[in-house]
Amino acid sequence: MPPTTLESLPAEILLQICEYLDRDYMASVVALARTSKYNYFAVTALLFRTIKFFVDTREKYFREVQECHDMLQRTGSFRHVHRLVVDGTAPFHDEDLDSDYHWDRPTISAKERGYSDQIFHWRALTDPDPFPDRTDAEFFHENNDNWRQLADLVNQLPALVDLIFACSSQFPLCLLQAIQHRGQCRLHISRFRLRRLNGPAMDSHEFMIASSPCLYSIGIRYRETYISHFHLIPESDREIPSYEREAAIRLVAGLAPNLKEVHIFQGPPSRFPYNRLEIMPPWKGSTVDNEKHELSQGSLRCLQLPNYYTISILRDLRVHNDFSILRTLQFKSGIDIKSLNFLTSCTFSSLTNLVLSLIIEQGYGAPPLPEDYCYAASGFLYSLPPLRSLTIGENVPQIILDSALDHHGSSLRKLHLYPQSGIHRILLEDIVHIGEHCPLLENLKLAIHRSKGDGAEVAAYKAIGSIPGLRRVSLNLLATKIAPHHETPSDLTTHPEIPNGPTCDEFDKLYFYDRFPPITLNDPGSFIPHNGQICEAFINNALDGALAQQVFWSIPSGKPDSSLPLERLKVQTTGGPVFYGFREPPGISEVMWEVSRSWEIKRNSRDDSRQEIVVRELKRKRWKRDNSALIPSIDRIFRTVWPAKLEEGVTNWWDDWHSWPLSTLDT
Repeated sequence: MPPTTLESLPAEILLQICEYLDRDYMASVVALARTSKYNYFAVTALLFRTIKFFVDTREKYFREVQECHDMLQRTGSFRHVHRLVVDGTAPFHDEDLDSDYHWDRPTISAKERGYSDQIFHWRALTDPDPFPDRTDAEFFHENNDNWRQLADLVNQLPALVDLIFACSSQFPLCLLQAIQHRGQCRLHISRFRLRRLNGPAMDSHEFMIASSPCLYSIGIRYRETYISHFHLIPESDREIPSYEREAAIRLVAGLAPNLKEVHIFQGPPSRFPYNRLEIMPPWKGSTVDNEKHELSQGSLRCLQLPNYYTISILRDLRVHNDFSILRTLQFKSGIDIKSLNFLTSCTFSSLTNLVLSLIIEQGYGAPPLPEDYCYAASGFLYSLPPLRSLTIGENVPQIILDSALDHHGSSLRKLHLYPQSGIHRILLEDIVHIGEHCPLLENLKLAIHRSKGDGAEVAAYKAIGSIPGLRRVSLNLLATKIAPHHETPSDLTTHPEIPNGPTCDEFDKLYFYDRFPPITLNDPGSFIPHNGQICEAFINNALDGALAQQVFWSIPSGKPDSSLPLERLKVQTTGGPVFYGFREPPGISEVMWEVSRSWEIKRNSRDDSRQEIVVRELKRKRWKRDNSALIPSIDRIFRTVWPAKLEEGVTNWWDDWHSWPLSTLDT
């Protein structure tokens, strides 16, 4: 007879079923493990595959490592741990710990469990170093001793494959010795920093870390700090020269023999203007003995660069690295035209994943990208092999979008296009164009314009759904009112748009009582909106769970027969706090922050419940409501859109809003 229950399945089959659920439904796997001893032991390998510690105080860290050790020993699961994530600061600070404190395993994201092509998070390189001036030998010994308990645990993990170290302290030597003893473990340091680069030679401890054969990926916070006319600056204001770039190049060029991923994040600029190439003294040491060592050819698979001196870094890397085997290239903070032209001359025959953030001028009414920049970006895209994944950030000019779709569309599985502001968005014809050029697309992120849920907005959702293989969609719904291109902020001050339409009345056509100042100092004048424009902004920003579900079902309604079903939608409203590039007064911004929401809608994974969806509100934007009533002029506009719920007695304005539904008319 065929199996009738999960427990009647062989343990190997049950484990494979749970591995299918592990990425998105780990809570279900844990729930299954609690139902019986058989199920628990069948999925034990999955439950302990990834272990995570968040380190802050010494006593808490010691207790957690010990309890983790006891748990793994009790369940016989040392051999199941493949991935260890260590986040936080460092176990230096003492703090009293409750005698009954017990370790609760922290939440481990799908990315931390290995279900992502990214290891590091931007946050990892933005936190300050808590011990920037501690570089003495005593400090390193103290740091090393505090990590020995974790190193002892690592020595008992025979199948450990990845150690991800995201702490802000230096990576301890005892942990390095533990993973090197294992041999097969890859080391990922997301806040990699060699703190003593200004001496005649590298520190011996740091050299051991930098030259370790286990070092697989690093994240570096890159910051140019050396200033011109250094001798004229008071000694108290002088900054130590930064050699992170030189160190990174040396690591790629053979110092770290198995280094495959380098992520260089952009730190804050220096306090003083400088010309680095003219006055920066050469780096003195990349060895412990200050002897010259031959450089070799690196073999990076993933490279992320900042927009500071990108062209110089690229030139150095091309000399010491084989770009033809690079698979992922990321420019998340912008790229200039010189770098684009240089990249076009390089060979990226193995590249499959590109993240390209364009450089634009800030502020409303900023001029479009220069034509030569657009052609340089277009030429770079045409020089690449067909990509599987493409992300283009900032406001994407038509020529660049057309080049991306024309050359890469037929091979793309993932396409993310998102603007820098609410002024630019993808049009309906662009969505149709994407569907025609990207038949294999599975993952799409777009920014589209909200228009109170009318037929044009619904048509955009259906056009997205017409892509047959699309499974995951992320939408930024832009609620900013778009001004005609010929208008400037000063034009809007004297010639504001008058609301019209079947629902507009005389109140909508009245001017608001207050002026909206420009967001940037470069924008002259001010803006006085009509009441109807504020009403429209309220409506377009409001995104509750009911509207999010409507958007979800509108997308697959445009899918052709035999298409794959939409599995997940992330949707949020953005751009609401901007009226034509002007800043609204506090009362209006409070309404915007309250009604702007983010949602994730997932299709139920059960075979017998595929038409059911799971709706979850994502993390709210940070703002503190003062729980006070709106001023009368704003309250009247608010109540024009959302009358008070009188049948429920006295209510607060933040409880009375709801999204307007989508149009049900045929489009």
